[in-house]
Amino acid sequence: MSILDGIFAQQIDAEKLAETVQRSIEEARTLHPEARELIDLMAEGLTLADILGLGEQHKEALFQLGCRLMLSNEVEQAESIFITLSLLDPLEARAYYGAGIAMKAGGKLEGAAQFFMQFLVLDATNPNGYLRLGECLVEAGELEEARPAFAAAEVLAANGHGGSQLKNEAARQIRLLSKKKFKHKPGVKSCPLR
Repeated sequence: MSILDGIFAQQIDAEKLAETVQRSIEEARTLHPEARELIDLMAEGLTLADILGLGEQHKEALFQLGCRLMLSNEVEQAESIFITLSLLDPLEARAYYGAGIAMKAGGKLEGAAQFFMQFLVLDATNPNGYLRLGECLVEAGELEEARPAFAAAEVLAANGHGGSQLKNEAARQIRLLSKKKFKHKPGVKSCPLR
């Protein structure tokens, strides 16, 4: 059993999923006129941030607040801020990364891994996502599952998607896995999202 099992634990029947989503949307539209308006606006492609009139400066402020909360070791509050940001703008990759960092710091490895996977869906060539996912897997004792994540980070960093520091960190993690030793460095010394 892996911490990643919950992500796609079963075969998804696309037709049934679409029917269920459609039924849920129709039911929500009947609950309240405001819900109907909201759903209609989202169906047009607007995010909750768009609907609420929140621009890039507002989203940046939320992101920075999440970073500051992490630096202050207010992990649960930071997690809430990053999750809120991800709901306001589902294409804000940094929100998923931040939520993953906060969950990982709070010991919620399965949730953290899932947020890192969501981050990688939006930013698939970012070695940081693979490094953090690998760290979650190592902390969960899934050493063999962590190896491909670190290897992907190393290759991406070597191909220009990160500096030599990221490449070296990925290589170090792979070496540690080979020796079956891994030392987790607790604590946040700078904004973990950069």
